[in-house]
Amino acid sequence: MSQNCLLKKYPTLVYLETEVVGDYEQGYLPVEKALISFKDETAAYLISQMKHDWVHELFLYNDDLKRAKFKFGEYISHKNPVTKELDMKKTVVAVLDRLVNPHWPYLPEKTKDLGENSDRIERAWKQCPWMIR
Repeated sequence: MSQNCLLKKYPTLVYLETEVVGDYEQGYLPVEKALISFKDETAAYLISQMKHDWVHELFLYNDDLKRAKFKFGEYISHKNPVTKELDMKKTVVAVLDRLVNPHWPYLPEKTKDLGENSDRIERAWKQCPWMIR
């Protein structure tokens, strides 16, 4: 059975962590192992099968703005040591595809923090080209 058929039948496999082996190893998602090893086709395929928010967690900074799990720039500029050519092209495209918000344009998410008297939501709607009066 190919990967494609297996993931179509069991889509949650992309979210299962590997077993912890040894004292220093932690559990990894399959996509994390592919990214660490710079396996372009595998990483690109796994990313294309993941939900947007999971990919966001891999490449975007956390709430404390401390760091992201993976640096996107490393994959954009990664070169094959033998051929000296960029070799993570499919992964870069897959990540960009997942990082683009599928529900754009979207309103500010922190409406509760803004309060009922804030006009930021109204201003956000007015910036949408089809809403300009």
